[in-house]
Amino acid sequence: MMSPGNIERGRQAGFVGGTLTGIFTNISLADVMGTIVLSAIGAAVSFLVSLLLKRLLNGRKRK
Repeated sequence: MMSPGNIERGRQAGFVGGTLTGIFTNISLADVMGTIVLSAIGAAVSFLVSLLLKRLLNGRKRK
């Protein structure tokens, strides 16, 4: 019996290859594009909120 830490390289490669194949065959281009759009929106909102908070906090320090 093998312990979980002593898996042969061939089995590791087979597991990783099978997992990646399963993932890539189930992801559509629409899913990828949706993820890209949502991440861009999230980054823009995060940037704008950080700018707004910076202005609000700097305005309070000057008073």
